[in-house]
Amino acid sequence: MVKTALLFAGQGAQFVGMGKDLVEVHPTAKALFDRADEALGYGLSGICFSGPEEELVRTEHAQPAIYLVGWIALQLLREQSPSLAFDATAGLSLGEFTALAAVDALGFEDGLRVVRRRGELMQEACEASSGGMAAIVGLDEEAVRGVCEQTGVSLANLNCPGQIVVSGDADKMDAACEAAKAAGAKRAIPLPVAGAYHSPLMQPAQAGLAEALAKVELREPSVHWDDVDLEAGDDEVECVGGGHAQGQLHGAGGGRLEGQAAAAFGAEHGGRELDDHVERAALVGDEVQPGAVGPGRGLLAADGGGAHRDGGRQDRHLDPAPLLEDLDPQGAFEQR
Repeated sequence: MVKTALLFAGQGAQFVGMGKDLVEVHPTAKALFDRADEALGYGLSGICFSGPEEELVRTEHAQPAIYLVGWIALQLLREQSPSLAFDATAGLSLGEFTALAAVDALGFEDGLRVVRRRGELMQEACEASSGGMAAIVGLDEEAVRGVCEQTGVSLANLNCPGQIVVSGDADKMDAACEAAKAAGAKRAIPLPVAGAYHSPLMQPAQAGLAEALAKVELREPSVHWDDVDLEAGDDEVECVGGGHAQGQLHGAGGGRLEGQAAAAFGAEHGGRELDDHVERAALVGDEVQPGAVGPGRGLLAADGGGAHRDGGRQDRHLDPAPLLEDLDPQGAFEQR
């Protein structure tokens, strides 16, 4: 049985002009951009529409921008397809917050403010250290872990089989790339990023993010991963439009989704017409850069409590711990 999941993009999906075409056609999009500007207290819409690029790519702007456009695309999809139903949501790093908002676990404005703060904290962590990242192509996870142990870097992103990103001190990246090639990697590509995302160098951001999360209500999701029994034999998930890529998404409750995941890690999605935006709501944002979209581990809309749609749900709140682990996933990958 085919299941439907929505997957939301992470940092790296931003581009100057993002969302502008939607605002020109859809009142809903304009209203949401206006709400975002008011909630944040500055003109995020202007940065999205007109740049300059050096401002948009700053983490504190890119993160709320991607969250916002992802949310808008979902609302437009719902307008065009009122009967839309899905079984799970997931996100690539930053996209985890959009995934939570999509299942009512996090309010729209709350999520917007949290990702803005998350971006500020991550930018501060980048400026306090000298970090880098590299994409390793053609090695399996075990081999890449060996490279990490050998060179002192961290395994950061499991993008898809055959493409894994490492992260750490900038002065260790060259050694990591050379070690990967010596181990048989087809390519080892340094990435143009501002810091060592998803590594211990991001730990300084965790305390501030925990403080921001403590100020918002994390509610029980309206969709529960426990309801999607993929381990019983389903190995295919239908993306809402667009291509698929082999991958693994790890849920907050330990659930694992394998097979044709609703994803396109490291791929480029061209076209910015309305229909393209809406059809690709499962992966919102074009020009996703390899390794820059967050960990292959997606946070699924789940609480791990065994809730079902038969009315047997308990009164629970979502555990925010995975949202903090995402900044420094050492150990998070071991939860599989």
